[in-house]
Amino acid sequence: MWVANAKSNRLLRLEPGSGRVTAELPVGRTPLRLAGLKGRIWSTDWGDGTVSAVSVSPPRRAATIHVGPEPEGIVALGNDLWVVSERNGSLVRIAPPQTRSTERIQVGHQPRQVTAAGGHLWVSVFGDDSVVEVDPSTRRVIARIRACAGPQGLAYAAGQLWVACTTSGELVDVDPQSRRVVRRISYEAADAVTHAGPVLRVTSENGPSTGVLEPATAKVSRTVHLSDAFISDANSDVVAAGGAVWVSSPDEGIVYRISQP
Repeated sequence: MWVANAKSNRLLRLEPGSGRVTAELPVGRTPLRLAGLKGRIWSTDWGDGTVSAVSVSPPRRAATIHVGPEPEGIVALGNDLWVVSERNGSLVRIAPPQTRSTERIQVGHQPRQVTAAGGHLWVSVFGDDSVVEVDPSTRRVIARIRACAGPQGLAYAAGQLWVACTTSGELVDVDPQSRRVVRRISYEAADAVTHAGPVLRVTSENGPSTGVLEPATAKVSRTVHLSDAFISDANSDVVAAGGAVWVSSPDEGIVYRISQP
């Protein structure tokens, strides 16, 4: 498992069982998000306006791609990578093995995260309090949904799109078919949301902490408060890997490992 250390400008490979660091690799300034595609790890380097392509065996930085200022969210869809450029308000396409961005779609003010669902791309646009749907085949925005205040993390489960809304302190369930908000769940300072088997894991900037979201019932349970650390400009992230849940606490410089029940 690979994680980004935004303070040291490195990617770290962690052994899932022990959490021991087994490799370190320098990338661009302030790496934030990672995606895997075609045997490589791709990191958004927020401080450099680039995406780094990393070969994992042996670990080495294989390419640097300029995508625009403040890249944050990244997702693989088919043979392409899609990257959010926060300052430009755009979604950028990379088509490996090309080492340059090939297309740019304007999505709104301060976009943050992107995920794939039903063959389309969904982008959380923090500054517009909206979620935007993009058709990657036509390269066009096809829907703009007023979701909540401060949308950030996104995850697709059981036919629904879940959005973590930091400012309004809630989890929002969006129906991709009707493109309407169908459920809202209170969750203070909600930040990231990800798959963890049949459930979703959610983090909060109040902590860090993490809880379990049951998509079918829209209930949150098993909330764990990990520390009282302050989370400033960086975000607390969450991922499920190696039979455990991993939660980052950027200001502490710690990744917490939580055993799956």
